[in-house]
Amino acid sequence: MAVAIGVAILATLGGLTTPALGFFPQRYVACHDEDRAAVTTTAAPPPPVQPRREASLLPLARKRAPKRLTIAPLVLIDVARAEPLPAQEPHPAAPPAPGPVAPTTQRMVMTEGRNTYRCVGIPRGTAGIGRVLSAPPGTRFYGRSWATPWRRTNMRAAGAFALGTAATALRRELERPILPGIDGYRLTEQLQLKLAAGLALADLGDLAAGPALLEFVRSRELQPYPLIWEDALDPLARLDPVRAQRYAIGALTRIANQPAEQPAEMRKLRGMVRKLLPLLTEPSPRALTVLRRLSALLVEPDGDPDGHEACLVLGARARLGDRPLLAELRPELAVELRTQRGVACYSELIGQVFPGRDPDELPALTHRHRYREILTLLRTMRDAERSGQHDPRYAAARKTLRPWLVKRSGEADVRGEVSHRDNNPERRALHLSALAFLGDTQAKAKLDALIRDPADQGTAPWLAAHQALVLELPGAADLAAARLRIAMSSITRRFTQRSWGSRGLVKVTEHVEVIDELARRGDPRFALGLLDRNVFAREATVLHLARLRPPQACAVVGQAAGDAEERSVQDAFWALSVLGDECRDTMGRLAQDQGQPTAVRGMALEALAMMRDSQVPALLVRSSTERRLKPARARAQVIYSARE
Repeated sequence: MAVAIGVAILATLGGLTTPALGFFPQRYVACHDEDRAAVTTTAAPPPPVQPRREASLLPLARKRAPKRLTIAPLVLIDVARAEPLPAQEPHPAAPPAPGPVAPTTQRMVMTEGRNTYRCVGIPRGTAGIGRVLSAPPGTRFYGRSWATPWRRTNMRAAGAFALGTAATALRRELERPILPGIDGYRLTEQLQLKLAAGLALADLGDLAAGPALLEFVRSRELQPYPLIWEDALDPLARLDPVRAQRYAIGALTRIANQPAEQPAEMRKLRGMVRKLLPLLTEPSPRALTVLRRLSALLVEPDGDPDGHEACLVLGARARLGDRPLLAELRPELAVELRTQRGVACYSELIGQVFPGRDPDELPALTHRHRYREILTLLRTMRDAERSGQHDPRYAAARKTLRPWLVKRSGEADVRGEVSHRDNNPERRALHLSALAFLGDTQAKAKLDALIRDPADQGTAPWLAAHQALVLELPGAADLAAARLRIAMSSITRRFTQRSWGSRGLVKVTEHVEVIDELARRGDPRFALGLLDRNVFAREATVLHLARLRPPQACAVVGQAAGDAEERSVQDAFWALSVLGDECRDTMGRLAQDQGQPTAVRGMALEALAMMRDSQVPALLVRSSTERRLKPARARAQVIYSARE
């Protein structure tokens, strides 16, 4: 019992950073037979009366009822006087408390069909999502034990499926004031609803919500529940980067003006600095001024940086183009680490001091084996030449870089010898990408083989596929699509210290990077991510699908669905409902194809029911003898006849 209560509390008050927060529905609990639920159950008939066996029973004396019944005396007991009782005199109501009176909201219960968008898909479920988001505060939902998580789930769906009609209700939730005196779990619920609304509005790109989102972030700056403030920075930065940087500069200035003396308060302010620095993306004199002040506060008397935050501040200064600091750091980091600052902050500074924007950085990049920055430099030079900038340093950089790469091909970290202790598959993928871009045909062949290798379950093939796309190597899109097909039945094993980034509630994994690049190129094969075994990849693909809506996505996914897992097929076909009738032909063909797996045929039948296709009744009758299709057939019947 205690475990169940704890799970319920976590489900109600848990943070929104949890991935896959009720987004993809479990098909076996998604649909409910509404007609059967409405039928009132009747009591079972009484069992037949058995004949009495007088010989085996002892005679008992029977009590006779009195001839005259009397009324028992009324006995009054002490009761709580919450309201007048019929047997007592009414008591006068207590006088109202002084001060403003909070408006009373009538709590209502929304009794709608139990089959929501999770069952009937999009767009049939769009109206239900709008009704949930437009319901007044305090509304309870029939069949939902917890109202707040259900609102948040619908907000997530509105943002993921690009339902622009929900923007007004989301802004209203974000702008709704919090009444004074609310605390505890009620306050947490309201804050999480506002955060969910902000995340959905950021997914929708609703610029009109920028001021309200900024006001929400400011109101939670130094309040309890710091997780709410930290999570709200992400939608603000995605929705309006200029407004987010302006806020970060102001918040960092307030932190610099009020240094904390207590250790606990200082740790809190340091954590705020760590969260605010990524919001500084454009060079700004005001930003550099406040960062220099913070550097002075976070440096010990002997010049040693005081903690990780001091290194992050130095890195932000270098990223924003602090020329005096760059003049000091470049000699320190280029060849040898001359200062304690360079040693302590090397990881935070090397990528900011030498980001790969200028050919003059090449000696330092090759000395430090900074492959990611080398690839950035190659793309920078390519884009500059395409725009008409012909710098003689570009040709000199290529002439220097290729021999260095060829010479390094024999080193243990990039040679590809799996048994060697220094083998680094990710670095090898980047090494081959750079050589292939510079025209090395052997490296290009090895890169293609790496991407197509189904036995390699590491992250190196994904890094190679991503670099092939961004470098625009020949056949890069075909290679990426082949890797996405491998991901349908393969689990990627990750051995790296590089952490995943995030975009709202979506984790940007190595799979997601490839999907993003295919979507950016307009290649409909990005939809293969719907069949990925990784749930992060499936969620990221839904966001692209709802915004691009390529009609070829149905054929792409349908053709490859036979090699995917059942859960991936269910999630993919459900998400494809956002395309409406575009998938009618594909789903009809899959539902009738006896050569397809049961999972594909069953989910195709459900997808046709989501479209209310006229051939669904005939297909239900035709498949009535197939026992394996029984669950999908029952759900299809419910979906086809649902009220939505």
